[in-house]
Amino acid sequence: MNHKQILKFIADNQHNDLKDFYDKSYGKLQELNKRIDKTTLSLLIVVLIYFLLAKSSVESFSIGPFSIKDIRVIGQLLPVLFAYLLFDLVISFIHKTEVLMIVKFLFLTLYEQGIVPADFNKNKNNVFTRILLPFSFTTDLSRLFAGKTPVVMGCLGIILTLPVLALYVLPFYLEYYMLKGIFDNSYNETLGRISFYLAIYINIMLIFYYVKVALSNYQDLKAQQGVEDM
Repeated sequence: MNHKQILKFIADNQHNDLKDFYDKSYGKLQELNKRIDKTTLSLLIVVLIYFLLAKSSVESFSIGPFSIKDIRVIGQLLPVLFAYLLFDLVISFIHKTEVLMIVKFLFLTLYEQGIVPADFNKNKNNVFTRILLPFSFTTDLSRLFAGKTPVVMGCLGIILTLPVLALYVLPFYLEYYMLKGIFDNSYNETLGRISFYLAIYINIMLIFYYVKVALSNYQDLKAQQGVEDM
């Protein structure tokens, strides 16, 4: 849903309907924040298990009635699980940005704050919307790099941003590292080969999805700028 569609939805509905949709959207935003936190934790656990297995000398183990004779099977499946969780995280983040924008617009409308072009920026939140929105580490962190700042602070912000940008690349490097492990050690096995190509397929789907959304957002932004220039 682009900005024009959101504004039309607001103009076409009554106050009570907007309030009901606002409450549901706010609840959805809370759920997405929790989902993102859980998925992020799951990704970290998968990485931890992978490196523990790589260093472990244990060849098999059992938990209650379940037993795994060859522990390498888990290592072969982890790249697929990691790729799926990463895809889920990206989708959740993108969906969150859409819900967050709707919640902000509905709040500004319901409480008669008025909507200005700056409100279209995802990182722009006035004091009231910051208090309103459910806590999210990523949303609050984005405030460090939003808005105009003095030159010294701007340079410091760039330095602080570099490690943050590295975090966007790190998951793909870890996926590459795990896939390389399968290719070097398990590619000749059926499960290893299936896991290798399945993980690659999921990553291609992730990249395709992200690029498609990015292009759609760029087109919406250009259309919005065209409206403002008229």
